[in-house]
Amino acid sequence: MNAFGRLMVKLGATPPPDSDFWYKPVNGSKWFVSTDSAMRITAVWACVRVIAESIGSLPCGVFRRTADGRQLDRNHPLYYLLHDAPNDDMSAFEFWELAAKCLCLHGNFYARIVTNMRGDVVRLVPLSPAGMRVARDPETGVLVYTYANQMYTASDILHIPGLGYDGEDNLVGHSPVSYMAQALGMTQDAEGYGANFFRNNATPPSYLTVPQALSNEARNNLQTWLMSNFGGVRNAGKIGVLEQGAEIKSVSINHRDMQFLELRQYQKAENNNIEHQGIDFATHTIRPWLARIEKRINMQLFGPREAASYYAEFNMDALLRGDAASRATFYSSMRNIG
Repeated sequence: MNAFGRLMVKLGATPPPDSDFWYKPVNGSKWFVSTDSAMRITAVWACVRVIAESIGSLPCGVFRRTADGRQLDRNHPLYYLLHDAPNDDMSAFEFWELAAKCLCLHGNFYARIVTNMRGDVVRLVPLSPAGMRVARDPETGVLVYTYANQMYTASDILHIPGLGYDGEDNLVGHSPVSYMAQALGMTQDAEGYGANFFRNNATPPSYLTVPQALSNEARNNLQTWLMSNFGGVRNAGKIGVLEQGAEIKSVSINHRDMQFLELRQYQKAENNNIEHQGIDFATHTIRPWLARIEKRINMQLFGPREAASYYAEFNMDALLRGDAASRATFYSSMRNIG
């Protein structure tokens, strides 16, 4: 849980719906599934990284509609913010990379829209999805955003929702980590089991039998002595000497019957098998994310009158740079799907 979430709990307030407070596993796993712990899963890290970095690397330009088509307008006030630096602390790469990461993990991205006295947008400041609450005012019907005990209207917040947003019952996108908590918890359990297994020198569970009964103290002392002298990787290969008829017996574990190896392989293959398949990756993975972001930029950052003449768009050529055949195939596929 982040600092804001901890503060809300300490004050007795209900944590926001995307707070890590709610990411407790539903499958009885001992693991706490949060966005941070999810990113420690190699497949999740790889998928989020390639999507976020790919989107961050694409330049976003402002175009003016003309009789002949369109023209890039570098003089538009929004061009510098979207293409170069949305604020004083972030480049456009870092800003859009963060936006994609938030969408992949939280299902939402928020940025404060800062304007000058004339109403021109001068900065876009990202806000943590975990600290945001979204509700509709029952009297006015307008959306109200609450962040760090401050209330904002929709004109103050650039909100890019992910899958699940419908503008009525669901005012935010679904959190993939929350919805996939059981699968992620199983993956964490599998990784934890594997780590513990090899930490114990890849030795299956064992138990010690002795001919006479032991007191609790003697049993604990014996167990501590065995673990400190023969347990773990550092003690691998040591030869132990047992006295007074003591015997060590191992519990047989068949990883093939457990399908442990198949599970680990499936968890990677299921989530990371399309990372660099060129045109498919650009068309079916990156392009939908970009369309989602572009629509919100055009809807919220351009006024109704200005939107008739201007729009923002990411340049997909940067993703297919150096591959003329892939670009031609991509443009053809995009024309076919409208």
